[in-house]
Amino acid sequence: MNPNKSLSLVSRSVSVVLLLLTFLRLPYGYFTFLRLVICAVAAFHCVLAFNLNRGVIAGGFSLIAILFNPIVPIYLSKETWGPIDLIVALFFLLSFVLLRRSKYPVNSRG
Repeated sequence: MNPNKSLSLVSRSVSVVLLLLTFLRLPYGYFTFLRLVICAVAAFHCVLAFNLNRGVIAGGFSLIAILFNPIVPIYLSKETWGPIDLIVALFFLLSFVLLRRSKYPVNSRG
């Protein structure tokens, strides 16, 4: 298996679990860690989606990276973050299907 593909699958799987854990009572430090991980994974997958000519998916990952960025954090209430975390987890799950390589290359000539 391609190392990038393994990294992609593992990182998205871990991200889904981390996002779903936010519904438990966790210390504030966990949410700082979550921002760092989700931002990094989303940025990586934004580039991956762009390289696969999946512009809409790349845009979704871009928005997630911006929303979860730890440098200039966006502060929202826990009640607001709950649905956002769930939607982002679902987006990561949906990306397993949407980022599959097509059987034929997008730019093939034939």
